[in-house]
Amino acid sequence: MVNGRMCARKSEYGAGGAPAHLPGKQVRLRPAVRAGALYRHPAWNHPSIMERKLDKLLKNQAEMLKNQAEMLKNQAEMQKSIAQLTTDTAVNKALVAVNLTPAASLVLGVLYFVYNNFSGGG
Repeated sequence: MVNGRMCARKSEYGAGGAPAHLPGKQVRLRPAVRAGALYRHPAWNHPSIMERKLDKLLKNQAEMLKNQAEMLKNQAEMQKSIAQLTTDTAVNKALVAVNLTPAASLVLGVLYFVYNNFSGGG
């Protein structure tokens, strides 16, 4: 109140609101002030700035947790792939050794055959 009058800018309640220091009383505002108050405060039912910031923060936190879970899943898949690659490498090395053995056996067999058939039989 300023000089016994209601100040529309400083009031925290709209038309018909009951102030805390006057229980049971209603403050009557002029229609122009009431319309101006409605025009100036269209978002009374919307969340406050603090609530919006908190919601945004919680949403970002949820997204980060989701991304973290996805990264852990990808990490587990990569570890599985590395283990498979290690196994495949060991198998390939073993196969190379086994594949060299028949070739070596063939060469030794041919040398043995040539040695037995053509050395000193003449």
